[in-house]
Amino acid sequence: MDRASRQAGTMEGSIAALAVISILYFGRAIFVPLALAILLSFVLNPAAVLLRRLYLGRVLSVLTVIFLAACLALGLGAVMTRQIAELASSLPRYEDALSQKIKSLQRTGGLSSLIGRASDTLQHLGREIEGEGKGDGKGALPANAGKPVPVEIQQPEQQLWDRYRSIIENVSGPLSTAAIVLVFLVFIMLQREDLRDRIIRLAGPRSLQQSTAAMDDAGSRLSRYFLTQTLVNSVFGCVIGTGLALIGIPNAILFGAVAAIMRFVPFVGSFIAAAIPLILAAAIESGWAAFFWTLALYTVGESITGQVVEPLLYGRSTGLSPFAVIVSASFWTWLWGPIGLVMAVPLTVCITVLARHVEGFEFVHILLSDAPALTPPQAFYQRILAGNAGEAARDAEQYLKANSLCQYYSEVAIPGLTLAHRDWERGNMTRPRLLELAEAVEELIEDLDDYDDIAPASQKSPEQPACPCPDLPALDAGLLPPAWKSERILAMGGRTPADAAGAAILAQLLNKHGIPAYAPPPGETGPVLIRRAAIPAAPVICISYFGAAAARVHIRSIVRRLRGLQPEARILLCCWDEPDADGRIHETLTDTGALGYATTLYGAIADVLKMVPAAPSLETTASAERLLP
Repeated sequence: MDRASRQAGTMEGSIAALAVISILYFGRAIFVPLALAILLSFVLNPAAVLLRRLYLGRVLSVLTVIFLAACLALGLGAVMTRQIAELASSLPRYEDALSQKIKSLQRTGGLSSLIGRASDTLQHLGREIEGEGKGDGKGALPANAGKPVPVEIQQPEQQLWDRYRSIIENVSGPLSTAAIVLVFLVFIMLQREDLRDRIIRLAGPRSLQQSTAAMDDAGSRLSRYFLTQTLVNSVFGCVIGTGLALIGIPNAILFGAVAAIMRFVPFVGSFIAAAIPLILAAAIESGWAAFFWTLALYTVGESITGQVVEPLLYGRSTGLSPFAVIVSASFWTWLWGPIGLVMAVPLTVCITVLARHVEGFEFVHILLSDAPALTPPQAFYQRILAGNAGEAARDAEQYLKANSLCQYYSEVAIPGLTLAHRDWERGNMTRPRLLELAEAVEELIEDLDDYDDIAPASQKSPEQPACPCPDLPALDAGLLPPAWKSERILAMGGRTPADAAGAAILAQLLNKHGIPAYAPPPGETGPVLIRRAAIPAAPVICISYFGAAAARVHIRSIVRRLRGLQPEARILLCCWDEPDADGRIHETLTDTGALGYATTLYGAIADVLKMVPAAPSLETTASAERLLP
């Protein structure tokens, strides 16, 4: 029944997705202007809010901003139209220069033969298409072919009304789209709060606070992002236009505007915009200086904008994964044509940000965003589960560039082992499989043995947040009691190989702080060592546990047996995945016979350090030693 219901749900979701795509495709005459209006509202709303703060009122502020934006768009459109007309009229002048450049390329060795073969192939195909290749198969004309008869086609004189009608037909489409965008934009900006309330109402009154916070966060983030991107692209277009004018490229204003618009197209927009300017640069003079200067202008300008300016202003990327950018560009181009290509990234960013806050659509954010698919503990568990300790070590080395070793183990490794322990408790993992996982963790621990447990310099700066695992002192061997010099602290697992992996982590950190400690192999947990009578003399015995609250009987038994084998040893319980928020652990472990317990690695290390009489005093923390009666 569950499988049938899942299949039915999948089928319903597929039908709904196809229905939405069909509506967007067949209704693109409405949805394209609507999408443009929504994106423009994000760009213009900050200016409208600023005018409202100057006591201009909602309506006057919105109309003023839209009027100024429309005037700017009309002015830019008029300039671009004039530039296009000038470019079209001047193109024949550059034909001779381009012919000379092509001939010069043909005279350059291997390139000449390549271009020649390509030219011959195209000419042959042309003759075949026109029927000139018949007869002897060599392209020769038949012998009885007569002289060509000139044919002159005369067009009837075009009436004045026909000219006006042709102009109206050419501009009616863009003007109607602009008018619809303008109407949508006015209503969206005037009714912004009302539209927000209606969307929140669709989410239901139970999630009013969450929906309000999500809408405010999404609105502010999208407005800031789209406004910043528009300003960056506009400045990029101005720089390109100015550079082209200095190089001597004609119609530089047109190409600057095209560069600003095309930069909304991911990855290749700027290079597509550079195609015509590069051709003109090769045609305006006999040499190649203008061509290479133009190529350098676009290359350097795009590199600086994409790699320096944008990361400083709004982060490393758009918030989308590269795969999502390619897919979104292909999808929106197929759906809405060239305008979809220009709007692909802004639309997908908008959908991704909103999906993060809408329940049931988190999968969209996971698929499209550039956020890591797995949390660090989940990634650790996955790497170890796959037996890939080397990849886990590379992730750890990256993490340790900004964190201490104790912090890595506390925030990544221990939570990852907690996931493994819970899978074992639920019966999703066998003990042999858990042993393999613990052996992979032990391999990772050996790979990280070269790192000291010291927070990097970046964590110690006042601007950085306080490290949750502050630096603990590394004891001098001379401060250790005589028994600690001859005997090492024993850190052993309580029940499972996962417990043994936690003990191995603790032993490594204790050694980093000058306290000799060791941990038996993952397969030799506490019961195995006791049964084999393999418990050596140790001043302190640390017993590692995951799920200690459910192992009270086991803990009492193993502590009692350890007391019989090592009556002088102090026993410390380490309950890794059990935060002591309500005293439940204290109540559970009261009559186990242990000296105390710790719930974090930092607390366990601090507890052991405080057992050394000559050790420096340590600040008491919430995770420090809890004494048991």
